[in-house]
Amino acid sequence: MTTSVALLGLSHRTAGLAVRERLAIPAARVGPLYGALKASFPSAEALLLGTCNRVELYVASDPLPPREGLLGFLASFQGLEPSVLAPHAYGLEGPEAVRHCFSVASGLEALALGETQVLGQAKEAYTLAGEHGMLGPVLHALFQRAFATAKRVHSETTVGKGRVSVGSVAAELAGRIFQDLSGHGVLVIGAGEMGELAAAHLAEAGGRLLVANRTFERAEALARQRGGKAFRLEDLGEALAQADVVVSSASGDGFLLSPALVREAQRRRRLKPLFLIDLAVPRSIHPEVKDLENVYAYDLDDLEKVAHENLKGRSEELEACRVIVEEQVAGFLKDRGERRDLQPLITALRARVQELRAQELDRLPPAERAAAEEVTHRLMNKILHDPLEALKVEGPEAAELLKRLFKL
Repeated sequence: MTTSVALLGLSHRTAGLAVRERLAIPAARVGPLYGALKASFPSAEALLLGTCNRVELYVASDPLPPREGLLGFLASFQGLEPSVLAPHAYGLEGPEAVRHCFSVASGLEALALGETQVLGQAKEAYTLAGEHGMLGPVLHALFQRAFATAKRVHSETTVGKGRVSVGSVAAELAGRIFQDLSGHGVLVIGAGEMGELAAAHLAEAGGRLLVANRTFERAEALARQRGGKAFRLEDLGEALAQADVVVSSASGDGFLLSPALVREAQRRRRLKPLFLIDLAVPRSIHPEVKDLENVYAYDLDDLEKVAHENLKGRSEELEACRVIVEEQVAGFLKDRGERRDLQPLITALRARVQELRAQELDRLPPAERAAAEEVTHRLMNKILHDPLEALKVEGPEAAELLKRLFKL
């Protein structure tokens, strides 16, 4: 039996950074993407997972959209020719797609093996897909099982112990460059989760922490937490002049560090060695800065080599993780096979609760409706969770009870 699940994507394993950043889709464009997806594939459930090292579009429908159709859709949405992505993209269906999803959520496909940050990103992607009405029973069940798989992997193995985030790998590289970071200025650009992880590792290594962020209050909070100094992005030149190591995770419409900005900082630093590590997708540090005197620049592709060295001696632990993933894949496929006959009831139950939700939302004035949309959506999912779990476990008995209670 196969499930009606497929995915199309590319990652650090199949595409260089120059290709990945062309497909990177910022949060502000995810809503429009889902709108375009509904127009192209009206019956498909969908979820877009984007991280610094991968972009993957998961879909579920009967029949599934062809791989070429999904590739053309993503390329067109980003204003690219399909031929740009085709050599680097992978498409998986059925059990292979399920296995890949569980492995990604568990950090087994990450640049840093066992990374937990991707699990949080997957949960955010799941929530966002739900808010845009793209989740149905198949992807809902798939990602709930993926989250459960990740929890088992990280609680039953030691794969997530130690330096297992992109930020920690960046800090490790900085430590190799300066055997002792004590007294060296370390500038972290971006105060999000990745920036926080990098700041923690760099500060623990003895670096004198500097933090710059678009929202100055977040920079201040992170700097205060680690005994550092905060800067506004417009004062990036001043911060750069005080730094020996820079780790940037802040992406935007253009490069934050241009050759001119770095050249001026180097003049003020009297051409002392400056090491730049770019974790952002799209990149935030102009690639031509590496041509400047005594400037050494690294990006995510370079960090992959460092992360690969960390895999040595961990093959046995990885095998234990794979066993857990295979158990969870088998369980998911079994559930899908046994409960497929219940899908009409699940669909009807969700439709009934959604109908009641819509009736109450219609009673609200327009100014209050937007805020209530998200709250009532979460509440609806929480109300449905226990009945749907009971339906999976008890089958026909629970089905008859739900039909009577909800008048289905």
